[in-house]
Amino acid sequence: MNFTKGVIKTSDLKDMSQQEIIANMHSQDVIDCKHISFVRDSKTIDTNTYILTFNRLQLPSTVYLGYLRVRVEQ
Repeated sequence: MNFTKGVIKTSDLKDMSQQEIIANMHSQDVIDCKHISFVRDSKTIDTNTYILTFNRLQLPSTVYLGYLRVRVEQ
């Protein structure tokens, strides 16, 4: 296994698709992104939580989203 997964929480990515997020964070070794959502009363509700897959062995402590610095958690 040559990858790690980390969780970020931010509302600043809500208008971006998963492909856009991956493309913009590719220089930070992001190779996949999953947006967490849940269903309540037959409605899908998006959260501010994303699971990022990094193409590296060690999880970074932060990632940069444009001018923002967001903490990465396990």
